[in-house]
Amino acid sequence: MKIPKEIKEKRGLNNTNGILCSVIECNKKSVRNISEYDYNGLMILAKLKYIRKRSKRIYLCKEHFSIVNKEKNKNKIKKKGFLENQLNPYKNSW
Repeated sequence: MKIPKEIKEKRGLNNTNGILCSVIECNKKSVRNISEYDYNGLMILAKLKYIRKRSKRIYLCKEHFSIVNKEKNKNKIKKKGFLENQLNPYKNSW
């Protein structure tokens, strides 16, 4: 179920109230928080250095989140279908 933006802001589901972006030399207000365990590799690929927090969360502003999200989409593993992995026994080999 998708929650409207107004309700999210009232409930504080974003949980980034007043926290600054974790990227070094960025003083913007954070919009998203992501798991350090899951996104550490993507932060390295995006060449972003961040301040490690005790809560094991990375807080990102809108700009830095979009950079990390682009890296995530670029590095997704493309799955092949079942038949694409198999050799075709009916293909003429001569």
